[in-house]
Amino acid sequence: MRPRFQADADFNQKIVAGLRRREPAIDFRSARDGGVIGRPDPEVLAQAASDDRVLVSHDRQTMPGHFRRLIETSASPGLVIVSQDLDIGQAIEELLLVWAASEAEEWENTVIFLAAVISGSGSGGGGCRPRGFSGNGFESCSGLPIRGAQMTRPKDEQSWLPTLDTFRTFAA
Repeated sequence: MRPRFQADADFNQKIVAGLRRREPAIDFRSARDGGVIGRPDPEVLAQAASDDRVLVSHDRQTMPGHFRRLIETSASPGLVIVSQDLDIGQAIEELLLVWAASEAEEWENTVIFLAAVISGSGSGGGGCRPRGFSGNGFESCSGLPIRGAQMTRPKDEQSWLPTLDTFRTFAA
């Protein structure tokens, strides 16, 4: 089964709308539809987990810590943090890739960061830069302990965008 998504209240609605237009089959619930607007982050994560949805947020400051605490006591379908520096079109394409190239079970208790690739020093992104993989669009500086990293390719090589690789950090 493909992953199902839940947007956090701070997530750019233009990305949700664009993703739904780009791929009508995707199950991506808006913050309003999910009833998460105005709720504290731990409750939003718990609700997404209860609804078996990967939470998608721009909140890289506090959400990874709340996610770490959640998975200490229960399972979560996963968390995707999308950098606000990532172009809306690129965010749509990368989320589409996550959806099309994976199964929901692959994201359990996993957090990934979709980020604009940063070149040079002093660029935006809060000083968080991809480590070890150049040009993959994913950050590995969540502050979560890294148990392992995995590069994956989908079973259907036709659906893969050859310039992207999936880099996932697994919480301990």
